Amino acid sequence: EIIIENAFYTNSDKVIFVKGNSRLSINIKQGEEYISRIEYNADNSGYKIYDSSSQIELSDGSHTIACRAIDLAGNISPEVSVQLESDNFAPITSLYDEGNYYLDPNNSTLLFGSTGSIIISNNEFGSGFKELYYKIDNNDWQINNSAPLVLSPNEYGDGNHTLSFYGVDNIGNEEYPNTVSFIYKSTPPRILSYTINPSRFNPLIDKIAVINFNVSEDSYADLYVSDLNGNISGYIISNKLYQGQNTINWDGSLLNGINVSTGYY
Repeated sequence: EIIIENAFYTNSDKVIFVKGNSRLSINIKQGEEYISRIEYNADNSGYKIYDSSSQIELSDGSHTIACRAIDLAGNISPEVSVQLESDNFAPITSLYDEGNYYLDPNNSTLLFGSTGSIIISNNEFGSGFKELYYKIDNNDWQINNSAPLVLSPNEYGDGNHTLSFYGVDNIGNEEYPNTVSFIYKSTPPRILSYTINPSRFNPLIDKIAVINFNVSEDSYADLYVSDLNGNISGYIISNKLYQGQNTINWDGSLLNGINVSTGYY
């Protein structure tokens, strides 16, 4: 009988998955006291003498392991073999986001509002995904056995947080931990003051209109032009703003390069 350490047997198709450097065990069911030696053969590479420390090195893919016993008189037992699938790669987990969030391109920090979600999925085509380990900040590691995992940033309070996570497959291959930073804010920033000069603006004469506004905190903001009914004509900026006074010199054009037409806005 051939036994592979830490092997995983699938329920559906009876495939045996093993790591590429698994330890090999061979049990003799009868006549053990007369055995001279036991030999094993991996993928027809030739028989080698087996002992308790024997380990097989297998690349990813399908393999055949055979063994035989030879007694003191030189008689050779019938060959016994097993078909294996070697899996040397850890699962890959990935993160995506839903709802109200912003990804800061400068430092890859996620900024979440009240409705955002963090979703962690997995990708494992070998022995199958077993567990996802994750933790927020310096809390203990948590285990999730189903996928995808959905986290609500609002559960962890306002401020900066760190999410760490990694996957483990059914034969023990572990992914190197992933880390992502996120910020949760339960309250929106406020516009403390706002002016535009001149308020009657002709780009051909005035060249620019100076827009000043004061914001309560560092934030991401859209500055847009709308008609008197509130219909948005286009955006002037969509960018990060800093706490305090911010100044925009507007020449009458929108982010899409189109100039607004004459009218009230």
